[in-house]
Amino acid sequence: MTITEPPPTDLKEALEEATEEATAGAYAPKTSRGVAALLSTGDSALLGRLWIFCGIAFGVFTFVIALLLGAERLGSAAIDIFGGHRSHFQFFTLYRVSLVLLCVVPLFIGLATAVVPQQIGARSVAYPRLATAAFYTWLIAAGIMLASWGIDGGLVPGGQQEATELSLLSIGLLAIALTAASLTIVGTVILQRSEQFQWLSHVPYFSWAMLIAGGLWIVSFPILLADVVVMWVDARGVTAVRYGLGENLFAQIAWIFDQQQVFGWSLPVLGIMGDALAGNMRANTGGSPRFMPEPDYISTDLSDFPGQRRLQGTAKFVLSLFAIVAFGGALNGFYTPGYTSAPVFVVAAFVVVLILLALTRPWGQMAKAQPPRITPQLAIATMGFLLLLGAGVLASIRNLGRLVGGLRIFSDDANWLTNLNNFTDPFDDLVGTTAASAVLHTALLAALLGIIAGLYMWAPVIFGKKLASPVGALSGLLILGGTLLYAVSELVSGFLGQMDRPAASAAENAVRGNYLGGGIEAANAVSFLGTIAILAGFTFVALNLLCARPKPQTNK
Repeated sequence: MTITEPPPTDLKEALEEATEEATAGAYAPKTSRGVAALLSTGDSALLGRLWIFCGIAFGVFTFVIALLLGAERLGSAAIDIFGGHRSHFQFFTLYRVSLVLLCVVPLFIGLATAVVPQQIGARSVAYPRLATAAFYTWLIAAGIMLASWGIDGGLVPGGQQEATELSLLSIGLLAIALTAASLTIVGTVILQRSEQFQWLSHVPYFSWAMLIAGGLWIVSFPILLADVVVMWVDARGVTAVRYGLGENLFAQIAWIFDQQQVFGWSLPVLGIMGDALAGNMRANTGGSPRFMPEPDYISTDLSDFPGQRRLQGTAKFVLSLFAIVAFGGALNGFYTPGYTSAPVFVVAAFVVVLILLALTRPWGQMAKAQPPRITPQLAIATMGFLLLLGAGVLASIRNLGRLVGGLRIFSDDANWLTNLNNFTDPFDDLVGTTAASAVLHTALLAALLGIIAGLYMWAPVIFGKKLASPVGALSGLLILGGTLLYAVSELVSGFLGQMDRPAASAAENAVRGNYLGGGIEAANAVSFLGTIAILAGFTFVALNLLCARPKPQTNK
């Protein structure tokens, strides 16, 4: 062969392929590592872990504050943790904002970011760059919020002007970030699901619950943002006229800690309950669901079981109704002072109870047809469901006086009205008392139990390792017991007249005429014990996440 002869065809093709590979390698983008990789990642599993670990850390911080607040209410003269009424109220507002915006909602978003794509057969979340931006915006805003409270800001009267403005800015950024994160989850379920899920109603329970909850959050957080904008603009004026006054700041966003909205933050626990039940049913019958390494973890498609598709559809429809009565954005007590007498406020709590009871029917039929394998995850999820039902009952007790008071229109007999008033007066007096705190904590701690159940159920998918189920069961029992102690004692102290919001100043405390009687002191002591149990249970979960060993690999 001379040099003028063409090379063999196979050699020529091999050279061309080698040249293309070398060129591609030369110009291929370099893979980021370290901090750069974290800041630019679009990996939904990594983002989910980041949300979860940060939410757990902020959760521990939040419940430490709760412990301090509980100790301050014990009534002992030797206890003066916060050094004054104003500081006490400052930490009270920090605790509530942190509980919702830094702990419960972010943990649900973290679970959804890691699990939902796996459940619906997607490669990642929709809009991964938006998901990354949402997380880091939330994390930066959380740091700004804590710093602003630390330099005498927050939502209290008499704080440093610049620090208060910084606090409002941080809450607005948190609302924007959580709205963006909710958009990515809703978009993932709608746009990224595989062909297996031809209809949205076919997706697993948790994905469906996050679709509904995400839609609810998308319309809730912009209302919070609008409140904050009005407050910030007024506070930046020459003189704060009304909306920017320190004594009015917390009242304008207090609706996110009250019914009905607290049920909206807790809605995804119903999806976790459904997945835990359906997943254990499949595992017990030897099924092999798709998109998961083991039967307990991801898929809950039970369409091959007779009648299960119809039961799933019924449960998801009822779950969707829950979102309608859980929306409380319009019930802002600052802008509508008579909101506690509004029909939607009075009746919604009873509707919540009915909806939750209605959910037990399809779930009970599924469990009867295919008895589930009882696991700690299912037990914890069931505890969360029962606590959420209990929150609805507490909300109904809080509104019982107004509901029964409507019977006045049926008679004007003096004796009838007197007897009716004697019955309703104790319930009417619950407005503004710690009975509202009982509803808040029962609903949000029910959500926390659902989150713990999800973490232990899907840990191999999220972290690549199993968590110790006995630790999860112990944590669930501690949180359940602590919540019962906390909620019952808060309801009792509410009947005894203890105000939900601490006084912001000594003058306000004197106007209220607050005093601690023996019954209130005893109730506060019980609630303090409940707080200790809740903090202990949550801390065990945090330590388990840090100390768990990777799941051993099995060779087949």
